[in-house]
Amino acid sequence: MVFSFASTAFAAGTGYADDDEIQNTEAVAVMSGMGIINGKENNQFDPTGDFLRCEAAKIMTYMMLGPDTADALTATEDPFPDVPAAEWYGAPIAYVSGEGLVVGWGGNFHPNDTLERAQWLKMLLGVLGYDTTDLQGTNWETRTQTLALKVGIVDAKTLKLDFNRDTAVLYAWEALNANTFITVPVLGIQIQEGEPLAASVFSYDPKNVPNDKKDGYDEFGRPTVTYTYGVKDDKTVITATPVLVVENEQVALKDIKTKLDNKDAAVWYFEDGATSGTALTGGTKIGGRGTVIEIYETSKNNYRALVINTYAYKLEANDIVKAEGETKAGILLEADNKKFETTDEYAKDDIVLYTKAGTKIMSAEKAAVEVGTLTAVGTGYIRVDGVQKFAAEKHLALPASVAANEVPQNFYYDTYGNVVAYAAIGGAPVADADGVVFVLEVKHADAVETTDVWGNKTVVTPAVNEAKVVDVTTGEIGIVTLTADKDGNHTGNAVNDRFAKYYKSEDGTVKLMKVDTTANITEKVAAVGSDYATGATKITVVTVAADGKSATVTTSIGIPDFTVASAPVLVVAKDNNISELYVKTVAAPVSNTTRAIYVGEGETDKDGETYEFAVNGEVKPYHLDASVTIGSSVTPGTVVNVTITDGKISENIEDSDVISMSEPAEVTYVDASYLRFNTTVKYLDEKVEIYDATAKYVAATPVAGDKVSYFEDGGKIVFALITEHKPA
Repeated sequence: MVFSFASTAFAAGTGYADDDEIQNTEAVAVMSGMGIINGKENNQFDPTGDFLRCEAAKIMTYMMLGPDTADALTATEDPFPDVPAAEWYGAPIAYVSGEGLVVGWGGNFHPNDTLERAQWLKMLLGVLGYDTTDLQGTNWETRTQTLALKVGIVDAKTLKLDFNRDTAVLYAWEALNANTFITVPVLGIQIQEGEPLAASVFSYDPKNVPNDKKDGYDEFGRPTVTYTYGVKDDKTVITATPVLVVENEQVALKDIKTKLDNKDAAVWYFEDGATSGTALTGGTKIGGRGTVIEIYETSKNNYRALVINTYAYKLEANDIVKAEGETKAGILLEADNKKFETTDEYAKDDIVLYTKAGTKIMSAEKAAVEVGTLTAVGTGYIRVDGVQKFAAEKHLALPASVAANEVPQNFYYDTYGNVVAYAAIGGAPVADADGVVFVLEVKHADAVETTDVWGNKTVVTPAVNEAKVVDVTTGEIGIVTLTADKDGNHTGNAVNDRFAKYYKSEDGTVKLMKVDTTANITEKVAAVGSDYATGATKITVVTVAADGKSATVTTSIGIPDFTVASAPVLVVAKDNNISELYVKTVAAPVSNTTRAIYVGEGETDKDGETYEFAVNGEVKPYHLDASVTIGSSVTPGTVVNVTITDGKISENIEDSDVISMSEPAEVTYVDASYLRFNTTVKYLDEKVEIYDATAKYVAATPVAGDKVSYFEDGGKIVFALITEHKPA
C-alpha cells in the first residue's frame, strides 16, 4: 500500500547527520528504527548516493527475517568468488541467493555494482512472494514497474523520483507494508492476500495507522503518528511537517492568511506547548523577533499555529550541575531551577538561549557574544558601534540610555542576530590617556603554511593583524598589534580613515572600536548652542600628509575658535549632547566648467594623455585620465566647454561641447566696453576672454583693423579670437 498523507505531510528526525538532505524521512526513520537499514561512516545516510547490490541483499534479508534472526546468520563459505563469507554482506547474499531472489553473472555476484530501479522492484516483488520468473526478456523493466504499481510498491509520483539510496528505502518501506503473495494449491495461481511482512515479521499492522496519519501530539503540540513494532513494542514517532513556518516576525491573522494564500483560514494558536489553544482574531499578533511559528493544517481551512519562543537566562555558579554518581551534568534554568541535561561546557555568567514546552526545557545553547560599544538606544533596538541591533522578544534587561563615557561591552545575540543581553567584559582593558586615535590603515592576513610529505607544517608567512594609527595627542604615526579572536581576526571594528577608541589589553595588543560618524561638520557647528555643539565643544582635527608618513593634530575649544573651511569634513559623535567632536579634514576637489581653446596634443604620460588648452589667459598642458575621450569634431583651434577638476580634464569632451563662433569680421573701433564692426556695436562682458589665434592663443587686445571671431552670452561677447591682424 502507498500511504496517503492527507492535508498535512509528516516527517521524522532520522538521527543521521545529513538528515536535512533526506526526502523520504518517514521511511528512513522507521526502517532504521526497525533495524532494517543503517547508515555509513560518520553517521551519514548518503541519501543521494548509489544503491548497491550488496545493500539490496542486506535490506531484503532483514525485511524477511527481522533483525534478530538476520543478525545471527553466518556464511560458512563464500557464496560467490567475489563475496567473502566474512564480509558484512556475505551472509545476506548467501541467504537471498539461496532463496532465488538474486543471481550473479559471469560466475560472480558483483556486490558493489549499482542497482537500477527496475532491478530493485523485481527483487522486492520476489520478497513479497511473487513469482518473478516471467519478468525477463523483452520489456521486462516495463512489466516489472507495471506490477509494482499494481501491488502498491510505487505510484505514479514515486516512480518518477531519482533512483538513489533514499528512493530505494522508500520502495522497500512500501513493500514492507504491502500484502504478500500466496500460491493457491492445485490451481498454482498467485494472489496478493497474505499478511504484510510488517505484521508477520515485525508485529506491526499498517492497517492500524490513522487515516489522517495523526494519533497524537509532541510536547510543542505538533501532530504526530507513532509506529510500534517488534516484540518489545519499539516505537518511532513521525512528526508532521508544517505547511508554513514564520521566523523572527510578528504576524496577525491577516498576515497568515496572505502567507497561506487562503482568505478563509481559521487559526488557533498554542504558545510554548500549551495544551489549549486560542482563536487568532482581529488585530491580535503572535510571534516576534527570535520566535518561530509553525503552522499545521488540521482540516480544510483550519490551522494550528505553534508559537515557540526563545528565552535568555544568565547562569550563576550554582546553576551548573556537574556529573557525579547517578547525577547527570546539566544546567538549571528559570526561577524554579528547571534542569536541562547536557554535557556541553558552561560557566558562570554565560547567557543561555532556551526553548520550553510547558514546564519542560526542550533545548539550550550558549548565545553568540560579540564585543562592541553602545552608541544609541531606541524603541525596540539599540545601536552597537553604529549598527542597529533589534531586541529579541524575550530579551533580558538592555541599556536604557548611552552613558557619557561608554566602553566596550559584551553583547549577546540569538540565531537571528537579535540582541538578548549585555554585560561588562571581565577584566576590561583600560583606555589610554586620550583614548582616541585616527586609523590610517587596518591590515589582516592569515598565516601561510606549507605541509611536507610527512605532514609537518611550516609557517612560510606569519599572520598579520595590525593597524597604522595617528596618536591624536602628539600627531605621531605608529603601528599597533590588534587584539585577535580565536580565528585570528581582530575583535574591534575599526576601519580605514576613521577615528577609533583605543583600548589596550593586558597582553599588549590593542582593541580599536570605531566612533560613529553622524554628519557633516557644517551641519552641526552652524547652530551654535544647539544640542549638537556648544561653546564648550572640543574639536580635534587630524590632517594627514599626502605621503601618509606624517600628520598634524589641531584642537579647538568653542565654535568661534574653529573656522569651517570649504573642504568637507567628518563629524564623529556619540549622542546629541556632544562633548567632543573628532574631525578629519579632506582636501576638497576644485572643479569648474569653463570655455577653452583646444591647442593640441602634448606629451603622453603613463596614466593617460596630456593636451594643451588655452584657459584663463594662458596656455598650459592639462592631463586627461585614460577614461576621458575627445570628440572627433574637436580639432586644434576649436573652442569647447571643458570641466577641470584639480588641474585635470575630468569629463569627456563631446562634439556637443564645441562652441559655434561667429564668422571673423573686421573691427573698426575698439573701446574698453565694446567692439564696433562697421555700424554694429558688440558689448564686452566684464569677464571676457580674448586670445590671439595667430600667436598660439596668448591673451591679447584687438586693435582697429584686426579680424575677430566671437561668442555671445546674454547679449555680450564673453569669448573672442583674433584670427587676423591689421596689415602693417
